[in-house]
Amino acid sequence: MAPEDVAKIVSLDEPPLGAAEFDAIVTLAYVAMMADGVACETELAVFGAIVARVRALATRAVKQSEYRSSAAIAQPRALEDDETDDLLSRLDATVAARGATELVSDAASALSPTARRLAYKIAYAMVIVDLADTRDEQSMLSDLAQALEIDSDAAADLAEEVLARLSA
Repeated sequence: MAPEDVAKIVSLDEPPLGAAEFDAIVTLAYVAMMADGVACETELAVFGAIVARVRALATRAVKQSEYRSSAAIAQPRALEDDETDDLLSRLDATVAARGATELVSDAASALSPTARRLAYKIAYAMVIVDLADTRDEQSMLSDLAQALEIDSDAAADLAEEVLARLSA
């Protein structure tokens, strides 16, 4: 999976996201990326593309509430290197201080049912970026599905949807 593939997973046709949902989805994407303990350059690039797409959904929500018009829809803007570095540093520090389990629980509780499904698809996509599916990553996905209140059949369906979109 490459950064340009993120558009196949995170459609701008998704419902707008609030600020808390944006933060939660970005946090979950980070936890998924770091589930195996390392982040390769491709994972970092895909993470940046995910943040840009999800930020566009959150920005759209703000614009729609301000202007009450769907014509004012934000388009994704790539993150600058310093933005990515700042975000990663903040997330690193938060995970170190609070732990991934607590962050996943808090993030899950901030999401609507629709946003939970999107968050799971994004987390799954982050796990498969490096093509090395580890036991730690599978455990994280299982824990995440439980925290998001997504049963195993629905989680499998979401994973299949991601794979189908990537192969299209």
